[in-house]
Amino acid sequence: LSEKSTGELSHSTTSKESQVGTKLGAKGKAKRPGRKGDVRMHRAVDYKMENKDASLVDALTHGGFEFEGLGTNGKAHHEVFDQDGISLLQRKNQLLRRVRNEKRKLGDDDN
Repeated sequence: LSEKSTGELSHSTTSKESQVGTKLGAKGKAKRPGRKGDVRMHRAVDYKMENKDASLVDALTHGGFEFEGLGTNGKAHHEVFDQDGISLLQRKNQLLRRVRNEKRKLGDDDN
């Protein structure tokens, strides 16, 4: 705080202070509550929750993931990668974990 010649106090902010004031909280955490993560994964989770008999691979592709060499015979899921370089096996594991957590939140113990 500095005092101007008129006797008023003025606030001077640094670029970091202005950034903290707009997007980040006091401890650097984002102020945006809600779902975080990849939109494609959110769509895949929603699809899998609505279509319980759908395979994990179907849910991922419906979500928007594209896997290079998915239909190639003899390629294991840890050898097939998406456009971000993440293996199909890792994406399936993540989807399964998110579906399981979503079911817990909803109290759906059917599957």
